[in-house]
Amino acid sequence: MKLKRIVIDGFKSFGKIVSINISDRITAIVGPNGSGKSNIVDAIRWVFGEHSYKNLRSVRKNDILFSGSNGMPASNKAYVKLTFEDNDREISVSREMLRDGKNVYKLNDDTVRLKDLMDFFAGTGAGKEFYSIIAQGQIDKIVNASPEELRRLIEEAAGIFVYKTKKKETLQKLETTMTNLQRVEDVLKELERERKSLYLKAKRAEKYKEYSNELSKIQVRYFSDAINRTRRKLLDLDETMTEQKENLRRLLKELAQLEQKWMGLKQEFGEVDKEIEDFTKTLEKYKERQNSLLEIKESFSKRLNDFENQYIENTMRINAIKDNIENLKNRRSELKLILENLEQKIRELSTNMEELIKQKEELYSKYSEDEKEAMKLQSEIEESNKRLMKLDNEKSRIEDSLEDFRNRLELVENQIGMKSIRLSELQRELQNLYELGKAGNEKEKKLTEHLNSLENEILKLRNHAKEIEAEKRKILEKKMMIESKIKAVESEINNYSGFSMAVKELFKAKKEGKFSKVIDVVANIIDVEKEHSKAIESLLGGRLQNVVVEDSDTAKEVINFLKIKKVGRITFLPLDLLETSKIQTNFKVKNHQGFVGYAKDLVKIPDDYSILPDYLFGNSIVVKTLDDAIEIRKEYGFKGRIATLDGELLERGGALTGGYNQNIEKFSIISRRNMLKQLKEELSQINQKSEDVKFKWEKNELELNDLKDKKARVEKSLNKLLLKNESLKRTMMEINTSVKDLEKELNNLRRLERDYKGRIEGYSSRLENIKTESKEYLRRVAELNERFSTYSDSIRARKSLIEDLESKISEMKFQYESFKERYDNYNSEYMETDKKINDMEVEAEELKNITKKLEEEIQQLKLKVNEIELELKSIKKDTNDLFEAIRLQREGKEKKIREIQELENKIERLKQQREELRENLHNLELMKQETQLKYQSLYDNVSNAGISFKDLDENLILDESEREHLENEMNELMKKMKFLGNVDIDAIEEYRKIEERYNELSSQKEDLLKAKKSLEEVIKKTEEEAEKVFLETFNMVNSSFSEMIAELFEGAKGEMRLLPERDILDTGIEISIKKVGKKEQSLYLLSGGEKSLVGIALLFSLLKINPSPFYILDEVDAALDDYNAERLSRLIKKYSNKTQFVVVTHNKLVMENADILHGITMTNGVSTIVPVELEKITENKPMEVTT
Repeated sequence: MKLKRIVIDGFKSFGKIVSINISDRITAIVGPNGSGKSNIVDAIRWVFGEHSYKNLRSVRKNDILFSGSNGMPASNKAYVKLTFEDNDREISVSREMLRDGKNVYKLNDDTVRLKDLMDFFAGTGAGKEFYSIIAQGQIDKIVNASPEELRRLIEEAAGIFVYKTKKKETLQKLETTMTNLQRVEDVLKELERERKSLYLKAKRAEKYKEYSNELSKIQVRYFSDAINRTRRKLLDLDETMTEQKENLRRLLKELAQLEQKWMGLKQEFGEVDKEIEDFTKTLEKYKERQNSLLEIKESFSKRLNDFENQYIENTMRINAIKDNIENLKNRRSELKLILENLEQKIRELSTNMEELIKQKEELYSKYSEDEKEAMKLQSEIEESNKRLMKLDNEKSRIEDSLEDFRNRLELVENQIGMKSIRLSELQRELQNLYELGKAGNEKEKKLTEHLNSLENEILKLRNHAKEIEAEKRKILEKKMMIESKIKAVESEINNYSGFSMAVKELFKAKKEGKFSKVIDVVANIIDVEKEHSKAIESLLGGRLQNVVVEDSDTAKEVINFLKIKKVGRITFLPLDLLETSKIQTNFKVKNHQGFVGYAKDLVKIPDDYSILPDYLFGNSIVVKTLDDAIEIRKEYGFKGRIATLDGELLERGGALTGGYNQNIEKFSIISRRNMLKQLKEELSQINQKSEDVKFKWEKNELELNDLKDKKARVEKSLNKLLLKNESLKRTMMEINTSVKDLEKELNNLRRLERDYKGRIEGYSSRLENIKTESKEYLRRVAELNERFSTYSDSIRARKSLIEDLESKISEMKFQYESFKERYDNYNSEYMETDKKINDMEVEAEELKNITKKLEEEIQQLKLKVNEIELELKSIKKDTNDLFEAIRLQREGKEKKIREIQELENKIERLKQQREELRENLHNLELMKQETQLKYQSLYDNVSNAGISFKDLDENLILDESEREHLENEMNELMKKMKFLGNVDIDAIEEYRKIEERYNELSSQKEDLLKAKKSLEEVIKKTEEEAEKVFLETFNMVNSSFSEMIAELFEGAKGEMRLLPERDILDTGIEISIKKVGKKEQSLYLLSGGEKSLVGIALLFSLLKINPSPFYILDEVDAALDDYNAERLSRLIKKYSNKTQFVVVTHNKLVMENADILHGITMTNGVSTIVPVELEKITENKPMEVTT
């Protein structure tokens, strides 16, 4: 990248637009003092984003705008444009500032940000810093630079900006990640508190729902049975009522017939005397009265029945309302307590928030006042420091000049003698270096061959490591598979998988500490070899699930437990009851070739249970095949059970069992322990194999690390050798150049002697005045700094308090909103509950009034019915008396009387039966109404229980014991639900949401932790890479700097050192110079010219390592004598093939090497570009500028 052109318009003294073409090598800018030469340097620095008024040699922002002159108005904008050429394409960079302070940056005429420009030139060395632009009076800045500023120069040369930018971006991401992580952790803590609070509520609600679901299932059966029974009862009542009505109809018909017969008999006695007629009339009157009373009684009974039915309905409704009111009142009380608690919390939170906000506002007010005062003090400190820096710079220049002028003459005389000696030394050194270079090339060849050999061996070991890793993965997969199988088998054994529900329930209780004398199932007590397991399992069959207990009492206790639990039946083997008979060994059978052994001898069992094998197997035997079993039965007449190794079974009676059972073939109960033992053996073998592979891997790693160490040592040696050889070559080339240069320098030194005697006297007086003024400013700055420090501490403390308060306020707002939402929900429920209670109380009161009136009506009707019954009894008595009188008077007509009497009696009986039937019908009607009410109540209960009528079984009728069992279970569940107390069903959903949110945030936290770790690794890697590049660059620059110092200071030693005990990327750099024959001295003691030479040495050392596209040098030769100025000129010319130089100078020696020379003059306050007569410069005549 080459700088081709500079365009300036309205910037400082350039009132008119000017264009300055730049050479590919050296461009010189000349002109008298004050003409505006340095304004060109400021313009270039300004384009690259310089904002410091000090560095731009201005006081205010608008000082960079052309302020106007005679005949030319002030400019409203400052504009500077740089044009570069890069690979045959032009790149333009410009900056424009309007009078209102608005800045516009452009890259290739596209508006961009300053950061985009900085990124574009990052790592190139081009920019506003010392590395590429050296302003007037700043070349000796290197001497006064802090160790950190020197480090930044090396970083720029090394291109560390890319790493720092990457690290900065990563740190920002890390900070964002940490902030998010902290926020997530804070939310997780809050959620954890809510989660714990909701957990018990949710569990209670889940338990409540579980009981409710169980209750619903039981209620479906219970209500199905109750409704079906009630429906059946209604049908039975309807049938009975129909039958009774039919009986009543027949009785009324018979009664009508008898009364008709009675009327016929009455007519037969028409001629009875008057007394009998009177009696008869009287009897008729009684009869009419009796019939009338009976009709009235029937009417009253019907009304009484209606009133009683209504009374029962109202009473049941009132009771139901009372229950509902009681439940609602309980809920209202709970809601009231909850609301009061929430109100208290809301009030407390509101009060606390107001207090915190008030505290925050007070703190913020004090913070703002302190901040204003601190800014004011800082401004005063900056102004004082500026003045101090000016005084210090002036003092340094004067002191440097005095020291410089005293030492130069002595230096020139010494140098003439030294350079002669130096010339001889360089020639000898050149010969020595040639010999060293030859030996170094031979050593480099051997090290390269050794390095290639080591790399081949490392490659072999890495391939071997991959093979071992593949073997490790296979072993690990197999190990995981076996461990999974072991867990599955152990789980089945421990959980009694494959056993009956009763067995599982029993051993579940045993784990809880019950039934200590229960030993285990038979399958778990016996131990069988794998080859015998099928035979033994066939012989035992269901006995595998028999449970062995110590005594019969334990067996009885467990049986009672199973009855209560209703989970099934178990066969128990009490050790105190088991009996066996002695078994005679059949030697013929035993000697049969297919005979394996008696089953009891093929199982292993603890000595405490030695009776079990005889009891379980008796004389059962195991043979190899089914043919062996049949042959033994037929040939020897063996009567015991025979099992084969494949699991076929020949029973005592001759029955054969065999075939294929998929489940047994896969995994039988009795073979679990064998399989577990086998799996553990396989696991042990796998673990041993894993250890072997691990040993192989570690051995391979040791060999690999050993080879890597050897390779690193060889590489280190080779790199050192390469650097050394390269350094030797460069040194030889430079020595050749130096020999030629020394011969020229000896001729030039004598011309300088006359120039150093007349410049000392004028500086001493000014130096004393500067010292006095500096002391006063130092005292003022110290005082201002102390006051500023006090305000800074106060500001930091108050800012920390404000941030804490804001955090607390935010947390309280969250809690306040949460409580407020819950309060509104509970308050709505409270108002609704209160309204329901009021409505029900009104309804209950209305029903009570109606019921009270019904009670009064019922009592009155009962009194009237009793009165009628009394009157009927009286009529009956009178009728009997009349009959007795008639009988006495009609003794001759006893038969007729008896007939009439019989008819009367029969009619009376029939009427009595009629009344009984009507009473029965009335009672049946009441029963029907009561059953209907019960039926309706059952339907209401079903509806209230939330049961769908579709779920009811229309055909289910339970027996009494089962119905009673369901009632007990219902009562038990309702007790459990009542025991749970008030349950918030919404807590389940709330807990589920909280749990989901908690899990989601936990997942986010894990992701953030991974991101944090990843970012930290990126930062670490970036720092390591940056450190490596920095150290490599530092070492190269240091080496080059030492050579430059030796050249510029005639054999002096220069060194750059990293400050100890600090991080490499943050450590500072210090420079030390040791002149020939002198001790190492501070840079501050060097003369102005020597300081300039140190700065020039560092500049060109950086240039050799990583040259910037261009260098702007503003009067860097001002403090140099002609001899050193000529050397600077040669350096510029030497390195102009690597980069561009734009040099602002008054020195003719420097001008001579320029490819392009621009003259700057000022007319009427406006800087312009003028042609320069190069001939006069080359003729060593005074420079003239033509306009």
